[in-house]
Amino acid sequence: MTGRASWSLIVAIAAVLAVLLLGKAGGSSGASTNAMQRTRVIASALTLEPGRTRTLYSVRGVGYGTVGRFIATCARSGRAETTYRLSANAPDALVAVDGRGSARGAKLTPPGSLRGGSRASGIERWIVLTGGKPEEIEVDASLLAISANTGLGFCELSLRGRVAIRRH
Repeated sequence: MTGRASWSLIVAIAAVLAVLLLGKAGGSSGASTNAMQRTRVIASALTLEPGRTRTLYSVRGVGYGTVGRFIATCARSGRAETTYRLSANAPDALVAVDGRGSARGAKLTPPGSLRGGSRASGIERWIVLTGGKPEEIEVDASLLAISANTGLGFCELSLRGRVAIRRH
């Protein structure tokens, strides 16, 4: 996907997110008064030795269960790598990432995945939109990745943000 096409997808996802947020704030959006929203805070961190991979955070809905995972890898070379992987039983998802030298987005179908940035260290911004009936799940998070080859000898990864679950 070209840079222009991936930027267009990120803008489209941001527009969808804005419509969802404005619809929640508007009151006259036609949404059911039975809808409930839960927000969960994401606060997760890992220290990995080169050659190791672990789940940094699992995104869970109420009705869907686990819909995806943020996967952290410290490659044998010492480079920090990140991926969002959709669970096999999850609904399709719109996923976008911007940072560490990359800006891309995709519509994922299970068990698809999207890789994060390509630079050794830095911050990535992730947006994930998934769901339908019985719930919509929105993730908005920032991921800090520090590669082992920066002199530390290990990779440091930290994810901070929120998961909003809107039940129908």
